[in-house]
Amino acid sequence: MKITVIGTGYVGLVTGTCLAEVGNRFNSSERNVFRTAFGLRGNLGSVSEGFLRNLSYDTYYSYARTQNTDSQRGSASRSRFAQALLSVGGAAPVLNVFGPNISEAGAAAIAINSTNVQVAEQQVLAANIAGEAFDLPAGPVDFNAGFEWRYNYAKYTPDTFLSSGDVSGFNAAKPTAGSTTVREIFGEVRAPILADAPFAKRLNVNGAFRYSDYDLEGVGGVWTYSIGAEWQPKGQPEKVRVYDFVLPELGKASPYGVYDRTRNEGWVNVGTDHDTAEFAVAIKAIHLGGAVGAHGAHHRAGLEALPLVQRALASAVHFRIARAAIAFVAFRAAVLQQGADGLQMVDGKRLRRGRHDFFW
Repeated sequence: MKITVIGTGYVGLVTGTCLAEVGNRFNSSERNVFRTAFGLRGNLGSVSEGFLRNLSYDTYYSYARTQNTDSQRGSASRSRFAQALLSVGGAAPVLNVFGPNISEAGAAAIAINSTNVQVAEQQVLAANIAGEAFDLPAGPVDFNAGFEWRYNYAKYTPDTFLSSGDVSGFNAAKPTAGSTTVREIFGEVRAPILADAPFAKRLNVNGAFRYSDYDLEGVGGVWTYSIGAEWQPKGQPEKVRVYDFVLPELGKASPYGVYDRTRNEGWVNVGTDHDTAEFAVAIKAIHLGGAVGAHGAHHRAGLEALPLVQRALASAVHFRIARAAIAFVAFRAAVLQQGADGLQMVDGKRLRRGRHDFFW
């Protein structure tokens, strides 16, 4: 393209070329991860026989750091490209874009290697106390309470080529850094309402809260709540349903799981073929800090039923597995995914036909 600048006597030319002589762009990443954690747990005994019994505590601190270094070669420098087009001391320019190919000297003059470093750090300090608060006619009231402090830090450091925008094909990327701090308190209680009643072997209600105080402007303090009920009919498998405040995490929702048997009579693992069911059951860990178990063990796990359509708008319905450690849940999940021979029974207890209910 020829552009005439009126009144100057100059004619501008716009041309383009592929800088293949510089070489293909190649990116390599080196990631270093460090994590350490230590804690203390133990039993505190009981305040009295009828109040605050079987108390236990659990506290820990963890530090984690990840550093990722991205190095890229095969890029061209904008400033070096412009400089190489100029004549120095009357000699021919190093770079001739009008020839058939760029010479080795020209390619070497404009080629650069760029590097950027990303660092992420996290610190967590948490503690909780659990036990039996007092007795009701149907049994003891379990509770769990505690606090958690989290600090997250991230930093991005590009070299001068990237930060100045000198790398051809990339915009300028300025160094950035930031951090967030959150302080939380939480509590959970489970109260037995009925035990060995005519229509219920066990009926419990539970509730939980969590208050999070963020140091971010416009966020501040956030309250979240959870309420639920557990009902075990006489002589029937136990059914547990909790409407929780934990939202679905689509990135962690597994497409593999137990599907609607009314649509999938073979009870096979259908994998990512979602045409055979309207619901998939995704196994995920909820938070640490639930009062589950007679002695206040604070591991909590569950099942999520998420509609496959408009999943982002679906509210989470958690089927809580009481008194089951996370590793035990993972073992049962593995049993469920082994095919038609291994899906009818889990630990000798039958899975009920249902749209999205899970029994064990």
